[in-house]
Amino acid sequence: MTQRDLPESSREADEMIYLHEDRRNEVKSIFKAAGKKIADFASVKNNKSGKLLDVGCATGDFLDYISTILGGYNLAGLEISEALALEASKRMPSVSIKVGDVLDKTCFDKRSFDVIFMSGVLNCFDDPTPALNATIDWLRPKGHLLILDMINGHPIDVISRHRRVANTIGNWEAGWNYFSKQTLRTIIKERDDIASLNFDEFFMDKPILKRDDPMRTWTENFSENQYQLVNGANQLITNWFVHVEKR
Repeated sequence: MTQRDLPESSREADEMIYLHEDRRNEVKSIFKAAGKKIADFASVKNNKSGKLLDVGCATGDFLDYISTILGGYNLAGLEISEALALEASKRMPSVSIKVGDVLDKTCFDKRSFDVIFMSGVLNCFDDPTPALNATIDWLRPKGHLLILDMINGHPIDVISRHRRVANTIGNWEAGWNYFSKQTLRTIIKERDDIASLNFDEFFMDKPILKRDDPMRTWTENFSENQYQLVNGANQLITNWFVHVEKR
């Protein structure tokens, strides 16, 4: 099987998962952590208003949560799935939800947003460069990009493919790629409009039970980490926040 036979950014279960759950009243730990960081950005700049974009917004759970923290911000979401974008618009009619791909830099004009949040998106791509450059281009001067994703602290990048095996063998799916801190630092630092770049590891603060979908993460009790995230591909999941501030 050659590289071009494998899908670039499709995950067959995403629509089935997000269309059949509503987490607005059960806020994810990563959303709480991200919300605190974004509130800190706004506080430091003394900005009580602005524009925030959630890239890969799914059905809008994070947008719903951040609306309770940043009351004066105009919120927008970008989602590649039409079905998920439609559901997000139904749940949050006051938010602008756009169907589009982060790899398409024309989705938004340059310098459109003060804050951009992107969670669990970079690991869908074999090359994170286009998504990083697009989101930074969409930031206004002194804007903030906050990424939450699987990041490797070791100097190794990993491209992954998985397929589901039940009564029949499923199609190969993309996602769960690991990019190293060094790689992301190299890509971002090639730009001449970056004021700062920081990495902050995220640790799960509570247990997550194993669910029917084996590729949905759950926690195992390790001696070093009682809430270590794992998945059905036998991956240990280490999530990091990547904070980019634009000049």
